[in-house]
Amino acid sequence: MLGGKGQAKHDHLYWEYRGQTAVRQDDWKAFKNRRGGWELYDLATDPEERHDVADANPEVVQRMVALAKAAHEPVRPGEVHDRALTNKDHRMAPHKGNLKFLRGTAGR
Repeated sequence: MLGGKGQAKHDHLYWEYRGQTAVRQDDWKAFKNRRGGWELYDLATDPEERHDVADANPEVVQRMVALAKAAHEPVRPGEVHDRALTNKDHRMAPHKGNLKFLRGTAGR
């Protein structure tokens, strides 16, 4: 990320957030929605993710789901060391209660 030598490049990116899962590899992004279905987007031709192409690319979906399954780790309980920082993160995160942040009006 900082351009240093010796840093391994990742083949794909994987993340989970609030019950949703996503995998990005090259121009493909697979997204598991809250209903459990997988959507697929070709970001090279559809950067706004308007057209789900999962049905037309089942082999890509299958590969992306396999990457997600391999990357997933169960949530492990942690320890809060600084409750003030945790509360600040919760206030600033783009959740339901903080729509100002989503609209870009935070801090105004």
